[in-house]
Amino acid sequence: MEKKYKFVVLCSALLVLGGAGCSSSAAVAQPALFSPLNATYTFENAKIPLVNGQSTDGTTKIFGQPVAGDLNGDGVLDAAVIITQNPGGSGTFYYVASTINAAGIASGTNAILLGDRITPQNITISNGEIIANYVDRKPAEPMTASPSIGARMYLKLNGLTLTKITGSTIPYVVSNGDALKYCNGADMDSAGYKKTLTVEMTTSTALMNPTVAQRATATIAAATTGMCHTTLMSLPITVSKGVAYIPPVDAWAGVSITMCSCQPLVETNLLRIPGITRVEWNASDMIHVDSPIPGATITSPLTVSGEARGTWFFEASFPITLIGVDGKIIAQGIGKADSNWMTKEFVPFSATLNFMPNTTVSSNKGTLILKKDNPSGLVANDDSIEIPVVIQK
Repeated sequence: MEKKYKFVVLCSALLVLGGAGCSSSAAVAQPALFSPLNATYTFENAKIPLVNGQSTDGTTKIFGQPVAGDLNGDGVLDAAVIITQNPGGSGTFYYVASTINAAGIASGTNAILLGDRITPQNITISNGEIIANYVDRKPAEPMTASPSIGARMYLKLNGLTLTKITGSTIPYVVSNGDALKYCNGADMDSAGYKKTLTVEMTTSTALMNPTVAQRATATIAAATTGMCHTTLMSLPITVSKGVAYIPPVDAWAGVSITMCSCQPLVETNLLRIPGITRVEWNASDMIHVDSPIPGATITSPLTVSGEARGTWFFEASFPITLIGVDGKIIAQGIGKADSNWMTKEFVPFSATLNFMPNTTVSSNKGTLILKKDNPSGLVANDDSIEIPVVIQK
């Protein structure tokens, strides 16, 4: 009997994941196979049975494919589904529901409304929770407007009842105007677009006390759309000592036009988060410099500080060079790890450079170069960052 039970569970998992089913040579009858397409779901006080994914009158239907995952911690795959209702008129209502796998029998739960005429993106199951991503309209927009703002809902099972998770609410702002009016190639008015970022919105996270970095990620996910959203969500954005570091967006088609609106949108929202005081674009994922910041006016002695991954060091140090506008070296120093550097994680460092300004050059602009220590001498292992500075004469 144990082998037969495992076979049924395996078949159930395959059906949830869209498989064609399976057969057994066993002569005994098997329990009904688990299928979210054939279950009864509750909408407010009405129980509606679905057969092959829809109600008998065709007004209630499964949207897309069910997603498999264990929702009640019993080690058996359950499912989450998006369901649409078209009761007549112009409305299309989208719901999220779950389906419990009770020994192969699909038991549908209550359905929770996502919205009317929204654009569903996807649903996932993670750590027993359902995450529904969708696109909604801006506040006060008519129902005829196309959804344009990303939204997310977290849900979980409490017994046999599906409930929304009330975590932390995160505010953000979006524009009430068309970005292409300000950023279209001919006009690149980032400052003008920034002034339109006045529409207050909120998103939520299932985390009760999200970190600053988690707030930053959730804010960017909610506030951005299109190529701006797609690209930033693929980058390892970090927050350290009040600075949000955004890596380079290499090979981004139409980067200048997109960045014209993307950059002010992201910066405006990140700087609203308590604990973030600066946003650094094109940042290295290997080294972060806290001081001096780009464009700072420096004097001697110059203190350089920040954090670098342990692989940036060799024997707990790496070279730092200050050059003038003419490319000549003004000062050299050593960045030293302030804690154990034998790690791939970030390690704090500091250095002091003493120098005399070059008064013979016409410009007092300079560049601070922090170079990865590379004892191998192989070019492939070289790396460095440059920080523009102003050298006080």
